[in-house]
Amino acid sequence: GNVPYSAPGVTTPSTSLQAGIDTVSYAVITANPIAGVKPGVVRAMWATPREAVSAVLMRNGVINEFITDAGTVSKTDWVVTMPTKRDSIVVGRGFPNRPFSNNFANDTCTGACDAYTLNIFNRETGGIGLPFPPGTIFPFGPPSSVVSGVLCWQVNVLEFAPLTLLGSTNSHQLPGAARAFGTTGAISTGANTTFSRRTLQGPNGWAMLIYGGTGAIQTQQSITPLSATLNGVAIVGGTGTHFGLPIIGAMFHNYTNTGVASSYGGVIPHKYTRNIDAINRGAP
Repeated sequence: GNVPYSAPGVTTPSTSLQAGIDTVSYAVITANPIAGVKPGVVRAMWATPREAVSAVLMRNGVINEFITDAGTVSKTDWVVTMPTKRDSIVVGRGFPNRPFSNNFANDTCTGACDAYTLNIFNRETGGIGLPFPPGTIFPFGPPSSVVSGVLCWQVNVLEFAPLTLLGSTNSHQLPGAARAFGTTGAISTGANTTFSRRTLQGPNGWAMLIYGGTGAIQTQQSITPLSATLNGVAIVGGTGTHFGLPIIGAMFHNYTNTGVASSYGGVIPHKYTRNIDAINRGAP
């Protein structure tokens, strides 16, 4: 079928105004035996091309690493881009098109903001104020590791170090507790003095941005199709709702070697989770 395309050099590409664009999306999901969800492909029919493109990019979780070692003067910035936001919001009051939550005149800070929650951990799975013993596994983080914030632009730069790496004017610092954890490291020597190396590193680790879903800060963060199927069969007991926001991006980091003067950098694409109501609400 037809897909959105704008020629090189066009500064106003759009997924809303072009005629003849497909309004169907496809998303691969994994099994969830507890919820009765089988693995396969969700095919959804949407009212607009904008929603179809958003559905393909919808993520309820964005996962990546951070490195803020003082010894290597390391900095980490996450770039979080929402490609269909410009076609979904306006300058004015009222709510924008889903899955976005605010227009430019209907929020509490500069920009058109969408809320998120953040889980952040060091390399030993220690969270904010919780230096868990090595080997403790919290796939989505204990409740006390969660903080909240907002991202307000189509392209956002999330800073994990006191100084930005990319120098963006759209930079966004982590909420207070997460910023302190990401830069100081919440170092703990632990209680067992028999360990020869018992310091838990904190200025390095991983984090997860969470959007949409039941109990989300802003329930606008979802879109529901006109119809949807799972593996070619109509979804029963669910709506096909896609939770989250349409997101792409990557983590950028640097290192500085003071022994032999040299600098390095790297880019790591984000990892994602999906949440599609394929059988019961909230089934991944």
